[in-house]
Amino acid sequence: MRTVGFLIVSCAALGFVGCDSGQKTDAGQASMGVINSKCPLSGMNVAGGPVEEYDGNRIGLCCSGCVPGWNDMSVTDKNAFVAQQLN
Repeated sequence: MRTVGFLIVSCAALGFVGCDSGQKTDAGQASMGVINSKCPLSGMNVAGGPVEEYDGNRIGLCCSGCVPGWNDMSVTDKNAFVAQQLN
């Protein structure tokens, strides 16, 4: 339940800060070498956004505002996200 609350608060905070996602498309996913096309925090497209390395995988984020949220996610949540992307 704590994780769900964290994600809700994180997404709400992004609404105030704002994601700089613009009109990005999924086309950049392959060139970025990331395993995901949607941001694990906002659900927005990741093409052209920042990339974080995690457990040998490149995770795309929609904007720099989501980097702290990703870094604050628990190992369990990060592992679940990666597993979901690789299945």
